[in-house]
Amino acid sequence: MTVSKLDQTLRDENLATRLANEAKNAGLVLCHWKSNQRLDLSVQGKTDLDMSIPPEQESRLRVLLKDLGFIEFRSRPWQQYAGVTDWLGADPVTGIMLHLHLHTRLLTGAKAIKEQGLPWLELMNAEVTPDPVTGINIPPKAFEAHLLLTREAIKSQNLRGQILTLKQGGIPVTRESRVEMTWLLKQCSDEEIERWGIMLWGSERWKRMKPDFKDEILWSNSQFRRLRTEISTSLAPHRSGTALGHSARFITMRFTSYLHKFQAWLDSTTSSGKHVIGHRAPIIAIVGSDGAGKSTVTANLLKWLSWKADVTMVYFGTNHRWFRQLRKAVLHIKPSGKGVQSVSHQDRQFTTITHSRSLFPLWLQGIKWAVMARMRLHLQRKAQRLSRNGTIILADRYPQTEVKGTYDGPSRLDIVGLGVLGRLLQRYEHRVYKKLTSTQPDLVIKLIAPLEVALERKPDHDPDAIAAKVELTRSIMFGGAPIVEIDAAKPLDEVLTEVRRHVWSVIRVTAEEKRALP
Repeated sequence: MTVSKLDQTLRDENLATRLANEAKNAGLVLCHWKSNQRLDLSVQGKTDLDMSIPPEQESRLRVLLKDLGFIEFRSRPWQQYAGVTDWLGADPVTGIMLHLHLHTRLLTGAKAIKEQGLPWLELMNAEVTPDPVTGINIPPKAFEAHLLLTREAIKSQNLRGQILTLKQGGIPVTRESRVEMTWLLKQCSDEEIERWGIMLWGSERWKRMKPDFKDEILWSNSQFRRLRTEISTSLAPHRSGTALGHSARFITMRFTSYLHKFQAWLDSTTSSGKHVIGHRAPIIAIVGSDGAGKSTVTANLLKWLSWKADVTMVYFGTNHRWFRQLRKAVLHIKPSGKGVQSVSHQDRQFTTITHSRSLFPLWLQGIKWAVMARMRLHLQRKAQRLSRNGTIILADRYPQTEVKGTYDGPSRLDIVGLGVLGRLLQRYEHRVYKKLTSTQPDLVIKLIAPLEVALERKPDHDPDAIAAKVELTRSIMFGGAPIVEIDAAKPLDEVLTEVRRHVWSVIRVTAEEKRALP
């Protein structure tokens, strides 16, 4: 097989390939043991990587995975299998995220059960060869053909197989699996199929199986049933539990899943059911001026992480739908004759500018400030609950008290004409903000967009207001939280790659800190 220039570039730079090379150099037998027809998609982070390792080598591979930036994620109870761990890694060059299922046993069977063990790990490892494009070890195609038939035979006996039988007129195998089998059989000779048939099933059993192991008749009802009987009989000593026990476990796992969703609804937390870091995940804030790309970057991060990780976005701004509707309703109320005086306010290096008339009638300002402060506190507490449960939090904006009257800070204290009620509400707002800023995010990503770039993206905005926010973005320290600055004027792909690198770094730090605890 000829390796193209693009293939060679992927081979040199891809995280999966680096993992394969490092494992080989360390003398480890790491093998991508199934679905190698889609190996190119797995390397690009579009499907999972199912890789096996001999049990005695697992501890050494764990060290190598951490050195390469992988994190061991905690699966939900209904996703856990004996002999399988889940790892996520992010390529620092391409930003590709890889989800690695690390197997110390070859298992197949019903989802959430995997009741059938396959005693072939040593046989497979004795003949693995590197894939010519990725360099990742893969088994012989003939072995994988027998493996695919075995997996489908075992799965066809559970509820999934019964449903497929009804839907497809007696064929309990998906179209994708049939296509994969055709691809595998085209890659190997009849002699290889027979050699592996004897090795896996024994010569006598293979004689009975061989006539039906033909691509054109393999999935026919009678032939498939005969093959399934032979496979089930041969592997019976390696099957765990009973049919009744498997059914009870499946029902228990489904009940646990629904219970988790109900508990999440009660707690106002997440119910995605995806992998979590541990008992605490980072809160990451994305801030910047108008036109810096906060919403774009946050949405991209959410999509990137949510492929496999439990992640949610919390918006700390004032553009909530309910608030827009409230503002629209209030603007129909006749404003009071008192407007907020035009003031140019300078506090140290910060300069803020207010308009000559508030959008809301002045007598409602105090209510608005108190409601928004309380809303932000509610969102922050929700974010902290999610974080403690292992969900990664992406915060679009974040409250601060260093600058008042702008940039998601509390109201200014020099506004005249509020009245007694307005001042009481304002004091309440400021007390809430003290609670808000008593804890800091694990990372603040500042998107720094030059004025001309921000105006190009937001041509309808006030240039003076944007210029002030650009300076504030550089100056506000968010209570001493870890901060990184990103040049938002760069092409979007470069910005996203840099942001992903910093985000993954703080996720790794959080995960390792948690594991260091007793």
